[in-house]
Amino acid sequence: MNGEDHRSRKPEKNLQRFYCVKGANFYINRGELFGFLGPNGAGKTTTINMLTGLARISGGRVKLLGEDYTRNPKKAQAMMGIVPDESNLYEELNGWENLCFCGALYGMEKHDREKRAQKLLEQFGLEDAALKPFKAYSKGMKRKLTIAAGIIHEPEILFGRTDHRYRCRFRPPNSHPDPGPAPEGDHHFFNDPLYRRSGTAL
Repeated sequence: MNGEDHRSRKPEKNLQRFYCVKGANFYINRGELFGFLGPNGAGKTTTINMLTGLARISGGRVKLLGEDYTRNPKKAQAMMGIVPDESNLYEELNGWENLCFCGALYGMEKHDREKRAQKLLEQFGLEDAALKPFKAYSKGMKRKLTIAAGIIHEPEILFGRTDHRYRCRFRPPNSHPDPGPAPEGDHHFFNDPLYRRSGTAL
């Protein structure tokens, strides 16, 4: 696709006279891996919150595939997936049920979400744990299923968060990574060649 797919044109967030974010201007192409790096208080989380609808934008514009997020947030939100720091899945539901439930929240038809859930369970190596309750999963398994839930609807752009311990996730393949491996599920996802070719921006 020619040109940028996801554009942010100076979104701003101010609290009275104090600007949390001002003058942020960037665009992300389809299939691109994009990360915010900066010290505490630089506005990284606030920017992500504005892009995902968790914080109201005080000024500027955000577009997803040409859709003006500031004018039609619901339509734009349907194009995105979110992988939170801590899992938001239900402890009492099993892996299969959690994925199908998330698919339903995104408006997927029953047949489509069940087919997609099965594919993701296999892709993340969780097919043997599909019927186990989420609370019985290991930490790595929980992370994998949380990522799978964020991409169940095959979003155009996926939002996630990391910290200084996992900077190696954003390093080019031939560079020297920082110490500290990424969490098991994240490493599996970011290095999956099938998903890297899917065109989703990360």
